[in-house]
Amino acid sequence: MESPASHLFMVRANVAPEHEAAFNRWYDDEHVHDVARLPGCLRAARYRVLEDLPGDTSYRYLALYEFESEAALRAAVESPDFQDLIRRFNEAWGAHTERTRSYYGQVYPPAGGGG
Repeated sequence: MESPASHLFMVRANVAPEHEAAFNRWYDDEHVHDVARLPGCLRAARYRVLEDLPGDTSYRYLALYEFESEAALRAAVESPDFQDLIRRFNEAWGAHTERTRSYYGQVYPPAGGGG
């Protein structure tokens, strides 16, 4: 089993229903790959909320990007390439989506094993 990455970049999003099919095609065919090519990104995946289970369903989509270290995540987020990806997203989809970005560092198991 592959061990989890120590740092995550998470984007939760909703898209206007009339733009959903085109948004998903663009995200899956282009955008997720562009983000995944940022230095230090190990893996990328997208998810759709399971609305028939209890819990927060306020965002329909989740994109999860795994980074090898905090330094790698910070470097990616602070890079001109990352800012360009945000600009391109906003130009293409900003008027049709709502989204939130979050960044996480692993707390368990602690770095170096232990637990």
